[in-house]
Amino acid sequence: MGFSDAIRMMNILDKELVTFKSLPIKECREIVFSHGGHLFACQNDKEIWVYKFYTASITQQFKFIAHN
Repeated sequence: MGFSDAIRMMNILDKELVTFKSLPIKECREIVFSHGGHLFACQNDKEIWVYKFYTASITQQFKFIAHN
């Protein structure tokens, strides 16, 4: 889920949403998953980050700053 201060990865447990990971990306406008679901991209203004879904990790080649 995208919030104004961060992206939170959540589990649904017995009619509750429980946060298990928080990513410090402010004002995310769009989140898109890859076809296999193993990667997801987050975008705000002119920055794009591509994360590995299962570990929520990112490498340097997956950061696109000042992207048009």
